[in-house]
Amino acid sequence: MQEPGQLIAELARAIRPYLAELVDDGEAAARLDAELAGLLANTGSPSFQADVLKVAGRHAATRDWAAAFLESGAPPDVAPQVERGYAGPPGRGVVPVVARFVCPDGDYVRWRRAAGQELGPCPTHGLDLVPG
Repeated sequence: MQEPGQLIAELARAIRPYLAELVDDGEAAARLDAELAGLLANTGSPSFQADVLKVAGRHAATRDWAAAFLESGAPPDVAPQVERGYAGPPGRGVVPVVARFVCPDGDYVRWRRAAGQELGPCPTHGLDLVPG
């Protein structure tokens, strides 16, 4: 289990790719993303954890997502697969592949939920994500 500060930082990184889905207003989602990126640039701040939780708690959907993440340590849509070591259904078909990819500068995490899912670059730095 991660320490609380590490888990909060991971929450801030992991929620960023989901903000457009969770917040109906694209501008509000972009503002949240920018705030989280700014907070992640200064994780040593004494108020870092409280600030992340405040930003994540602004919208009901982000608050619920954050609560589920803090409970499992993974995004809600992949947590059951991570917790059970899910390998996919038997037989033919696409086997889900849950993998974690990170920005080399450390402020963005993307979980790949299926083989072949496009990841895109880190929105802050434009860098390709690497397995992590």
